[in-house]
Amino acid sequence: MLYAKTKGNVRPRDVIEAVCSTTSEASVKFGIEVRIILCTISLLPEWSMEVAKMCKEYSSMGVVGIDIAGEGTEPGNLVQQRHIDAYQFCRDHNIHRTAHAGENGSAEEVEQAMQILNAQRIGHGYHVVDSESVYNEAKARDVHFEVCPRSSYLTASVDPDLTKHPAIRFLKDKVNFSLSTDDPAIQQTTIYDDYNIAQKYFGFSIEDIKLLNILALKSAFVEESVKNELIRKFETEYAKIT
Repeated sequence: MLYAKTKGNVRPRDVIEAVCSTTSEASVKFGIEVRIILCTISLLPEWSMEVAKMCKEYSSMGVVGIDIAGEGTEPGNLVQQRHIDAYQFCRDHNIHRTAHAGENGSAEEVEQAMQILNAQRIGHGYHVVDSESVYNEAKARDVHFEVCPRSSYLTASVDPDLTKHPAIRFLKDKVNFSLSTDDPAIQQTTIYDDYNIAQKYFGFSIEDIKLLNILALKSAFVEESVKNELIRKFETEYAKIT
């Protein structure tokens, strides 16, 4: 993360180029695959097309997708015309699309993200379970939900009784989802903490967590050849601990 000494002293492209350069170095040094998603803000639609165009501009440097986040509790915030235009631009240029929806907002947000923004993945999306029709559409579309257990508790996005977490139903109904951390630095969490929550409160087994990692890899915003190689490596390493 970059901080400017004077407000406005760092351009968006400066940040993107720094992140792209650093992740490229890390990929080589540590033998990992890193891709970058640029995020616009639901209450700042004037940013969206610029973000979309930067996704295309930096696609050769590891930028693969667009996201939208922010206070989107009013369904209309997510689908203002400038957001729609930006997402359509990304779709037209084969740029992947995810969207924060249904975290603290309604199932209608998830519906709009799928139908209007053509999102392939949904950030959080817990309130999709509030509408059977939207829930069934998400399953039919095989949309991937990015579930963050500790984050969902800290942000009061779900029932404080984590034994009632929507992820439990997701697994039972074979919804396409995975577990992640959301904001590890801010929320002081690691993926291991989220796995522990899933085991302790959701009743997930090690095999369940393996499945969710496979679903995450299958839904990753990478080339099919890279995706297949990552799955192969994951299954090889997993076999060593079971």
